[in-house]
Amino acid sequence: MRPAIAGGGVVESCADPAVLRGRGEDRRRWYMYCTTDPLNDGETAPAGAPEFHPIPMLVGTDLVNWRYAGDALPSLPSWADPAARLWAPDVVYSRATDRYYLTFTVTETGDEESVPRCAGDSAIGVATSASPTGPWKVSDTPVVGPRPAGANCSFYWTFDPDVLGDSIGSSSVLYYSATSAASSASG
Repeated sequence: MRPAIAGGGVVESCADPAVLRGRGEDRRRWYMYCTTDPLNDGETAPAGAPEFHPIPMLVGTDLVNWRYAGDALPSLPSWADPAARLWAPDVVYSRATDRYYLTFTVTETGDEESVPRCAGDSAIGVATSASPTGPWKVSDTPVVGPRPAGANCSFYWTFDPDVLGDSIGSSSVLYYSATSAASSASG
């Protein structure tokens, strides 16, 4: 069954999904978070620019039937390039802070976070919330910033963050992939 959108329509796309069971009063619900994309073919806007949703959130009670609950981050982090996308979300809950932690890849940072006039400098961001559907407060800086992979505007592609485990205490391990642009371009 395709997730319903309030006011009509359905969600047809949820790339890189992350699923989490809520805690406390939210324990009877499941939450799914998706990569930034249009929600359906109608939003690909053949006559104009596609409509991108920064980390769409879906809510369900049975892992089969979902409804669209909005976008986790209605605007990009202050340190992201205006053309950046937010990919591969991961969400965990911390008993120590009674907060949800949403990590995500930022496909392009602003010049102040990296080497001026260079492109391809991905990073990992984090946002926190008392609720699995927000509002989310994004950190002022990346958790893992752009990482140069040599000279001439070459960067490691830093992506697919995952906080190990489904709940964290006062500390945890952030696992992520890192590939040089040259090796990812060649296969």
